This record gives sequence, C-alpha cells and structure tokens, in this order.
Amino acid sequence: MAEEQHQRSRSQNSDKLVNKSGWIFRKSTGIIKKFKKCYIILENKHLYIYTNDLKVLLKAIINFDQVESTVSFNSRENDRIILRFKDNSVYFEFKGPSEEISEWYTLFSQHIKNSSPTKNPSFLGKTPKKFWKFDNISNYEFMHSAQTGDIILFKGRSKICLALRGIMNSEFDHIGVIYILNNLIYIFESTRSTGVILTSWTEFMEHSWYNMYSRIAYRKLILDRNECFYNQAHEFVVESEGKPYKLLKLSNDDHKGYFCSELVAEFYRRTGVIYHNTPAKKFMPKNFINGYGVNIIQGELGPLQDIKFNVY
Repeated sequence: MAEEQHQRSRSQNSDKLVNKSGWIFRKSTGIIKKFKKCYIILENKHLYIYTNDLKVLLKAIINFDQVESTVSFNSRENDRIILRFKDNSVYFEFKGPSEEISEWYTLFSQHIKNSSPTKNPSFLGKTPKKFWKFDNISNYEFMHSAQTGDIILFKGRSKICLALRGIMNSEFDHIGVIYILNNLIYIFESTRSTGVILTSWTEFMEHSWYNMYSRIAYRKLILDRNECFYNQAHEFVVESEGKPYKLLKLSNDDHKGYFCSELVAEFYRRTGVIYHNTPAKKFMPKNFINGYGVNIIQGELGPLQDIKFNVY
C-alpha cells in the first residue's frame, strides 16, 4: 500500500547513537533553584525530561538538531554536568553519582556532536526564550513523517474555540487523525461546519488555513502498522465520512455523529490501536495531550511537536 512508503527514517549517525534513560536530579530553572528528582530519556538527539518514569507529564524537551548546545562538567563538582544553549541564559544542571554522571556526559556529548542545529531552520537562527517547553518541526518535516493514525491538534483563534477550551479545560479545542490516501496527507476530522470529513493537507496549505490557529501540534503514533490496520482504517473512514458533528456528549446516539476527539478515539478502537471495549465518547482532546486514558496496545504516542509553517 502507498502508506507503507511513509516509514520513519533515521540517519546513519542516529542509528549509531547510544540511547539511555534513567533517574537523575535536575536543578530547577525558577527563582528558587533546587535539585529535584526526574526521569530523563536521551534518544535520537532528543532529551526528554519527565516527572516520573510513567512518562506522562513532560517537563522539558530539547531537540539538539534545533538548539545549539554544549555540555560540560561543573568546575567545582564532579558529580554534576551542565547543558548550555546558544543565545540563552537558561542552563540545565544535573547531578547524580559520579560514575553515572560521567556516562551521561559521554552520551550527551555524542548526541550533541552528531546533531546539526545550524542546518535546521526550525527557529530561523533564533532560539526562543522557553524553547524547552515545545518540540518544533517544520511543515516539510511533518509532511515527510506523517502516517495514517498520527494525530494533529488545533488551538483556534476564535471566541468559540476559546470557549470550548474553557469548557473542556484543554490547551487544544480540536483534534483530527492523519489518513494517507494515494500518497497524499488528509486530516480525518469532525468539525462544526462540515461534519465528518477528509481535509486535504495540500488544500489546507494552499488556503493558509493554518492562520486560523495560534498553535497546531503533531503526535506520531509509534506502532507497527499491518495490513489489517490499514483495511480497518479505510473501512471506518468510508463508513463515517459525511456523518454530522456532535457537540461533546449532547447526543447519546453513537450513530448520529461524532465529536472531534470521539472520532479519533473510535478510529483507534476500530483499528485495534486501543482496546475494543474502550468507550470512544468519553474522550476529549486533552486525553490525547496528556495521555490519560489512551491505553495504546503495543505502541505509544510520541511527544507533541509544534508545526512551524514559516520554515521548510
């Protein structure tokens, strides 16, 4: 199938990198600086910092391919290492047993050495003040990464979108799932104005519809996709397209339409991504942000990545 051509690719350098995860202490970046225990993952030139090993609450993410970084030992303490970033006064300091810290230093150095921040245009040469809050990818990178089953979240600029975020207590007010058809990217979504529809990403870009949103984020579904997955995805898209939009839980008839996050959850349920007895109508966009309740079978959702449309 055409979708099978959209596989994740890694550079030869990335394949040779040694990844590592574990507990460590990190000094806070706030006014009161103290060390707090955290769980970190160093993987494919990315550093993920979580509050615990459940990997639910992501505190910081650093993409060494986007941010020019250096690592060094603390000049006064050999059980501490410091990550510094170009054109930014913020630094990350870690501490732990000397032997463990030494290993982290070696691996940080390796990942940084193999990164190419000067060749990556995601920040147009500028490092934002709080760059560690979000991972960023260009639209070009997104288009070469997107696969059926990945999700895309939207933060609209309108008052209705603002009200929806308030009602749902969510950073995003809309969500869709990626569907690849004839090598083209579509957003399978349910909107107030169209109901359930396949929106062409090409058309989305041509009409600059991204300007309607203050933020658009992407999460990759990390999963081994098989023929059954693609067949079930196709069947559900054909079956659901044209059904009406259903606001939140105002309707108890599952066959009359879908709320946006309900549609994504049902897509996951039908394709076997989540368990078959999972009630799709209980899902809100925020469930796909923080991961609560999205119990993916033999896979996981990657971190949020903000799509930047001013770079390619």
